[in-house]
Amino acid sequence: MSRSMIFSVTLFVAALLSTSTVNAGTISAFLGDPSVSGSARTDTFGGAGVFFSANPSGTQVINRLGYYDAGGDGLAAAHDVAILHSNGNGTYTVLAKATIQAGTGAELVNGFRWVSISPLTLTDVTQGAKSYCLEASYNTDAWYNGGGVEASGQTLGTLNNGGSICGITDLNVGDSRSMAYTGSGYGGSNMGYAVPEPTTLVLLGMGLIGLLAYAWKKRK
Repeated sequence: MSRSMIFSVTLFVAALLSTSTVNAGTISAFLGDPSVSGSARTDTFGGAGVFFSANPSGTQVINRLGYYDAGGDGLAAAHDVAILHSNGNGTYTVLAKATIQAGTGAELVNGFRWVSISPLTLTDVTQGAKSYCLEASYNTDAWYNGGGVEASGQTLGTLNNGGSICGITDLNVGDSRSMAYTGSGYGGSNMGYAVPEPTTLVLLGMGLIGLLAYAWKKRK
């Protein structure tokens, strides 16, 4: 391989990489669009959501928490979102909690603003439909009575038709709180799983750089 050819291919790869992006990966969400089946409200409330049970396989890892952005144009207020686990006595302990900040800073995917959390595997299948609950704090931005519905094809857990209520804004990971059962699930919060997926062009570019490095080494 001539020096001029190596230089030309290097320029091509550089241009390829400069116009390529790394895809953050599709987020597999637990809940779907709450506006489809729920009635909107915008009042302030400490915390409400849905009860659910874990996927029996125990292999699904949660690494995102989210809040619904009705207009896709940013959240008017910050919202706490938390996953809680049943202690078997009517109280629940916080396993993960995150704050989705106001504005457009959080990643927007399928109508929800998402933030990363430390990977969390939900494995408890011994307590039925109320093994866990997913909660959010509400203020200004829309949330939905009856809007806690499973996303199509999701494999993260099994949703209980009933909703859950607790005040989560003053809770941290490891804290416990009694939960109240209501007749309908509340939509607004979400949890999900995302894996970074480099684009094909980036992978191709990395392979070409490797070949160039090998050819240059052999030439010397």
